[in-house]
Amino acid sequence: MIDERHLGGDVDRSKISPDAEISGATYLTGLRTTVAPGAVVRDARLHDAAVEAGAKVVDSIVVAEGPPRSHDCDAAGRTVVSGAEYPRIAQGAEVSGSRATDLCKASVSPSRAAFTASS
Repeated sequence: MIDERHLGGDVDRSKISPDAEISGATYLTGLRTTVAPGAVVRDARLHDAAVEAGAKVVDSIVVAEGPPRSHDCDAAGRTVVSGAEYPRIAQGAEVSGSRATDLCKASVSPSRAAFTASS
């Protein structure tokens, strides 16, 4: 069972699997946010993002907002990936200590060390 304190009012509860682990200081918002069975979302902030089965998002911010921008780093030295609309953390991928914003049709793949994007 998912703790309602982790879900914003605009989250479609039917898109959040009860078999996912959502814990810590996690907060999810956005009508398009989905979390699949077996996914782990811990101490993270997600907005209009998809986390596929078996993917892990820990101590990270994954949001879709604003127009595409160039890549840079935040003050803490975390990677900031900018570039469009709907982030998708692929099955089995892990994102930790990162900030991913404005990703369009982008995914973090378990077979790649970096964020990848496609048009």
